Amino acid sequence: MDAGDAPPSILLSGETTTLNASPAATASPLGTQDVSFVVGPDGEIGFAWPSVWKRFFIGFGVPGIFWSMLMAGELAIFACMGVPLLAIGMAIFGFTTGRNATGIGALVALAAFPFITIYLVSSWLSAWG
Repeated sequence: MDAGDAPPSILLSGETTTLNASPAATASPLGTQDVSFVVGPDGEIGFAWPSVWKRFFIGFGVPGIFWSMLMAGELAIFACMGVPLLAIGMAIFGFTTGRNATGIGALVALAAFPFITIYLVSSWLSAWG
């Protein structure tokens, strides 16, 4: 090949294929089944917590509120028996009714109960003596 010659032409042969697929109708980056948006009085759109988190905090909060009421009064001895029973009952309720987040929240409360109790009792004993 001389410097003035044109390069040989390249011939591509074959068939082009196209893919036919419809986009998924439920494709969403947020997974809208657990997300709800609310419109405020000024027209601003806000995000509402998914029901999963609400159920988790119900499962975690009910035994916690029961525990705090009992530990504040003279019924503290009942907290040692009542809170684990309530948490176990909430967990059973959550898992059998399909509200898994409620059951998980109750189990987290059940796991945290001894540590919080030991911390508070030791801090009360050190304050008294």
